[in-house]
Amino acid sequence: MQATPRAPVARRRVSVPPAQIAEQGFYPLLNIICVTFGTAAAIASIPFNPGPPGALRQSAILMIVSMAVGPTLAGIANYRNLLRTENIIGLAPIYWLLLDLVTGSIDLVGVAPEPIRDSFLVIGLSLIAFWAGTLGKPWPLPGTLLRSRSLRPSTGWLMMAVLFAVFAWLTGRFRLRMTWLTGQRGLRIPVAMKSANISPSGSSTTSSDPLRVPD
Repeated sequence: MQATPRAPVARRRVSVPPAQIAEQGFYPLLNIICVTFGTAAAIASIPFNPGPPGALRQSAILMIVSMAVGPTLAGIANYRNLLRTENIIGLAPIYWLLLDLVTGSIDLVGVAPEPIRDSFLVIGLSLIAFWAGTLGKPWPLPGTLLRSRSLRPSTGWLMMAVLFAVFAWLTGRFRLRMTWLTGQRGLRIPVAMKSANISPSGSSTTSSDPLRVPD
């Protein structure tokens, strides 16, 4: 007796509750809230005289803590989350922008509080915009990048070395520029004092050349 074939059973689509969805590894909303409050607290704690080294340490620490809350919690949930691109970018300003303020390795003598407030505000808004961008669906990778997978490993390493060299060169030029502006090395007299012909000791200079740096 030949068995009759059984009709295929239609599979039911089961909705997965949000709690069972795999963790994405970063917390955009939490980071937006923390950075918003951290930026406001950092700006409010800027002293009237932010010039001496270490004067902005409290503001920088408040900013750093607000930036590190989300990535730290993601790392506690799974240490691999610390290697996600989103968390690395979210923590990058700590080293590139705020670490010198914490260590007190630079001085901002002669700089008014207003541009410093604007700088902290720009840092906060940039991070808020970044985390808001991670809320949406990521864009697909360009076709050129996808086709680069067929390159030999030696070619890929060469491209990485060239890009790293260009990045290091640009970073070096930026740090030299910031060093010149803040007077970290050599020129200890800010632009505002030079334009007013005021020496670091507070006495006015009588030089006829406004661009001459007093001894």
